[in-house]
Amino acid sequence: AEREEVRKHPARGFHLLKELPLLSRGSLLVVLQHHEHGDGSGYPEGLKLAMIHPLARMMRLIDSFDALVSPRPWRPGNPPARALWIMRQDWQKQGIYDARLLVEFIRFLAGGKGSPSPGR
Repeated sequence: AEREEVRKHPARGFHLLKELPLLSRGSLLVVLQHHEHGDGSGYPEGLKLAMIHPLARMMRLIDSFDALVSPRPWRPGNPPARALWIMRQDWQKQGIYDARLLVEFIRFLAGGKGSPSPGR
């Protein structure tokens, strides 16, 4: 029941914020779609990658990374390199992330060096 309640936060946030005149449609879609997965297994709408706003795809990466490196009551946080390895594995197994953005995210965190490939 708690998990289902948590899964409602993207839609609730979207509905609360859509009344604010200063927020763009793209900003609202980031709020709504930041837990969507490229393979369609995310929530709240189960969208495939092509239907997810590009900014929401980026936020998915940032949110996942933060969740992996941040300590939780039940586990310590992962070191950044381990978090990126987990994200790469998730992409390989399920296609959760936008591969191009994942490569750029890894490159950004590595300081722009090298050319990582999630396919390798």
